[in-house]
Amino acid sequence: MIIDVNAYIGHYPFRNLKYRTAVELAALMDKYGIAKSCVASLNAVYYRDCMQGNCELIEEISPYRGRLIPFCVINPEYNWAQNDLRKCIEMGFRGVRLFPKQQFYKLEGEGSVQLLNLAAELKIPVHIPIILEDLRGRHPMDVMEVISPEEIKNAAILAPDTSFILSNYNFPSYSRVIKSDNVYYDIGRLECLFGSSISEVAKDAGYDRLIFGTGAMMQNIPVQLVKLSLMEEILGIASEQIEGIMSGNLSKLINIY
Repeated sequence: MIIDVNAYIGHYPFRNLKYRTAVELAALMDKYGIAKSCVASLNAVYYRDCMQGNCELIEEISPYRGRLIPFCVINPEYNWAQNDLRKCIEMGFRGVRLFPKQQFYKLEGEGSVQLLNLAAELKIPVHIPIILEDLRGRHPMDVMEVISPEEIKNAAILAPDTSFILSNYNFPSYSRVIKSDNVYYDIGRLECLFGSSISEVAKDAGYDRLIFGTGAMMQNIPVQLVKLSLMEEILGIASEQIEGIMSGNLSKLINIY
């Protein structure tokens, strides 16, 4: 079984996406053999009020609730952020995605740390995409900074019981700095062939903290699936470790089976 930790529906303000809806995401999952996807609203990232995007998402995915696992988007600097997170959990969200650079706040800031610790209290993971778009091809109005490994490390220290999921970056420089057992790494942008950053991150964090993400619908799904087919042949990763990356590690983290 394959579970994708990193999928989106909605509109991206800086380029047209070929696929944007829950119907289209479910069809792509069928095409590529993905059983479940953790999905968040791109609209919520850029709306002034994130909750509007969250509400749109929960309504749109209602026919697919067995397969599309909702993650809400919350801006910790909003006055009602903690109330909104609690409301989202009541609505059925299973995790929260944070976008510090897109929404202009510090992950180590007071509001962020309060939300991170609330996530631990609510027993949900915090998913942090380091970037949304490759910075080399970004629109001039898009953000140009990434969240540094030091910022993640400091946030993990300030919220020691919170589970973090990191996506959308090549992570060896992060896993060498971050020494928390609660940080998980999405292999979506990890190299499988040349230099094998998958092996480097696994050496630092362990294979039980590697999970699978595609970046759909921002990125092409087949590119990530190729890695799964090469892990054993090229890298010599054991089949049980590959199963953990494909679904087992994430299933344990957010209790989905």
